Amino acid sequence: MELKNDTEASERRAIPARRSWFHRESISLGEIAVQTFAVVLGILLALGIDGWKKDRETRENVADAMRAVNVEIAANRKDLQRQRDHLLAEQSALVAEAKASNDGGKRACYENTGWDGIGGPLLLDAAYQTAIATQAFSHLEFARSQAIAASYGMQKSYLDYHGRIVDLVLRGTPASEDFCAGLLGELANLAGTVDQAYATALATFAPAATP
Repeated sequence: MELKNDTEASERRAIPARRSWFHRESISLGEIAVQTFAVVLGILLALGIDGWKKDRETRENVADAMRAVNVEIAANRKDLQRQRDHLLAEQSALVAEAKASNDGGKRACYENTGWDGIGGPLLLDAAYQTAIATQAFSHLEFARSQAIAASYGMQKSYLDYHGRIVDLVLRGTPASEDFCAGLLGELANLAGTVDQAYATALATFAPAATP
């Protein structure tokens, strides 16, 4: 009997005590605060880096767009200045011809000896339209965007008026030499207005970037 009791006692000592499913420990509010701060800081840093990268890409895209617009306006201005000089020279030739002949006759403008055509300047707006499509102007100062837009608006007006004069001349409607010279003078004056708009737009760019 005593042996049995000793065996049972040994078995009870051999069985390990059951562990609780829930292990309770004391909670440190300071540790929780540190961990929370670390998580929040990591998120903020990630957002900050991402925002910085996007801002940098935006600045680079805007700079590229403005360089292209700058080059385009400068090229358009040179071409328009050549066109204006040609129109003024042709106008002077027609005026001189009218004074020399003094016949008062009317003929198609292109039948006059002093008529040398009005050509057509190659005024582009591809860079400007691309800048609009990529919303580059939304990141510029209003005054700068306005000056650039005004130059292209005047450019369009010139091209439209140039086209109307070409249509008028090609109809071959008889006109005096003075009338034909007046058409050239009006077109040359408009070219001068566009040239001033170009100059205002180019002045908004850094001097180093202007060709």
